Amino acid sequence: MSQIFSIWLVPFHVAPVTLTTVLDLTTDPAHSNAPTNGDHTRYYITKQEDLYQTSEFVKFIFPHVGHWLVLGWHLIASFFCIVGVILLWPMLWMEEKGYLPTWISRGNLAYDIADKIPEIKKE
Repeated sequence: MSQIFSIWLVPFHVAPVTLTTVLDLTTDPAHSNAPTNGDHTRYYITKQEDLYQTSEFVKFIFPHVGHWLVLGWHLIASFFCIVGVILLWPMLWMEEKGYLPTWISRGNLAYDIADKIPEIKKE
């Protein structure tokens, strides 16, 4: 779904934005005055939320450069994620193979899952 949005403070600026609509549906006809349709199931809207993506919302605050700011931020975040994976991969590999001392990896749930299986099966 899309809208053309304008703010009264900036009278000649319009921002075409895409939004996500979240609907809560029910089959209870008590929430609506619509007629029933025989054997077919009808869904009634109980609540509607319109959500703007970050890149769309920034168009309202920084009209012409907002999209580029969000794109730049996503590129920077992606870069640091890739660098983090490359730098920390050897530690993950050592942890999976059991080469790290227990005081370093004792808080990792995946490392301790073999010890947790009997507890889980009891419940």
